[in-house]
Amino acid sequence: MRGWLSAVVLSVAVAGGAVVAGPSFADDHGAKATEGEATKGPMPVAPKDVDWSIIPDSVDGLKGLNTEQLRDLRRFAELCDYDVNMNYDESPCVISDLNDYIWQYRSPQMVAFHFGMLPNMRYDANRTTADLERFVTRRNEMAKKYGSDN
Repeated sequence: MRGWLSAVVLSVAVAGGAVVAGPSFADDHGAKATEGEATKGPMPVAPKDVDWSIIPDSVDGLKGLNTEQLRDLRRFAELCDYDVNMNYDESPCVISDLNDYIWQYRSPQMVAFHFGMLPNMRYDANRTTADLERFVTRRNEMAKKYGSDN
C-alpha cells in the first residue's frame, strides 16, 4: 500500500510541475480573438509572408536575434529530450514547439528572422558566422523581391 501511495503522490507532483513549468504551446492560430485581443493571422511560412524590412541587414545586427533564437532552439531541444547541439530540421517535436512558441510569444522581428531562415539553418544549433552571412544575402534578395527593404 505504501509503495502504491508513493507512486500516486509522485505522479501528481510530476504532473503538477509540468503545468507550472511554463505557458501552453497549443496550436491556437485558428481560435477567435476575444474582445480587445488582436489576431495574428497565419504563420509566415513562405518567403512572401515574411516582413523582411524589420530584419537587420548586417551580421552584426543579427547577432542579438541569433543568440535569442539559438537559446530558444536549444531549450526546446532539451524539452524534447534531444542533445542540445545538433541540427533538428527533421525533429517534429522541436520544430512544432519552437515554431508555435516563436509565433505566439516573441517579437515581430524575431518572428521574421526565425521564419525567414531556411529550415536547415533555422533548426541548426551550430549556426556559424558564415551561415549568418548567407542569411544576410538571402534577406537582401528577398527584401528586393518582395518590396520591403530598409
